[in-house]
Amino acid sequence: MTGYDFVDVSDDYFDVVAGVKFEELLAPSNLSHVLQIISTVAQSNAAKGSFFVGFTAIDISLEVIQLRFRFSRRKDDILKLSLEERDELPRKIVRFTWHLLAKIDERYPLRTDVFPDSFRSYINLDE
Repeated sequence: MTGYDFVDVSDDYFDVVAGVKFEELLAPSNLSHVLQIISTVAQSNAAKGSFFVGFTAIDISLEVIQLRFRFSRRKDDILKLSLEERDELPRKIVRFTWHLLAKIDERYPLRTDVFPDSFRSYINLDE
């Protein structure tokens, strides 16, 4: 599956599903490096600031990558934010997911027929 979608999971969590094809088939030896990129970004400050909880699925083949990001929307956590921070949170979530894809794309180019080329501008998201 390729695409970008938001999925309600519960009152406390929702998922963002992002699937995209690589421009060229990966070599089997590159899969572990893609996982390393994912792990590094998932542990960054950008992840913490977006209420990122973790991944519920990571599906990588030589042709396609699909990530299912889990984000918290627990009322107790959201109420700790100012109104401005609450308004900004959806944008932070999208920027974080695009940041991760841009990091992968930097080394292993992704096709951009699923979402705009502008995702690449998030390569240097404050980590």
